[in-house]
Amino acid sequence: TGGSGRPASETYVAGVKARAKKNPVLVGFGIATPDEARHMAQHADGVVIGSAVITRLAGNQSMDMLCAWIGEIKRALTQ
Repeated sequence: TGGSGRPASETYVAGVKARAKKNPVLVGFGIATPDEARHMAQHADGVVIGSAVITRLAGNQSMDMLCAWIGEIKRALTQ
C-alpha cells in the first residue's frame, strides 16, 4: 500500500482490508523505523521492510548493525 515513500494512512489500510476480505494486507512503503512498524502493524496484518534493508545495505551498514536494527523492528512488533 502507499507508493509515496511514506506509510499509508490508517484510513487507507482499513479500506483495503475491507475489500481484501480473507487476504492479508501488508504495508511496506515508508516503514523504516521500529515506531513506524509498530504503528502500521496495529492497522495492517503485517509490515514489509525490504526497501529499508536495501537502503541500509547500500549505505554500507555493517551486517551486525543491520541485524541489530532488524532486532529492534522485531521487538517493536512483539511488544
